[in-house]
Amino acid sequence: MDIEKIVLDYINSKSEIPNQSKNEQLNYDYLSSGSIDSMQMVEMIEFLESKFKMRFNSEDFQLNKFRLVGGLIEIIKKHLSQDKN
Repeated sequence: MDIEKIVLDYINSKSEIPNQSKNEQLNYDYLSSGSIDSMQMVEMIEFLESKFKMRFNSEDFQLNKFRLVGGLIEIIKKHLSQDKN
């Protein structure tokens, strides 16, 4: 399962990520840019939790990296690796 592609495709479906390079895409702040509003955030969380069969916790939402595409991917990967153990 390509976590990066799924996350990028989801955010792009709501509001196109304007940056072209992979590094720029991963460092894109989808919250500050307004690409994802509060209602879409709830939808995105539900989608990602369902898609990856995992749950975000309250600490995840407080991390600065949660705002960045790459940080969100990193958090998902962390949860998936913990669930395997």
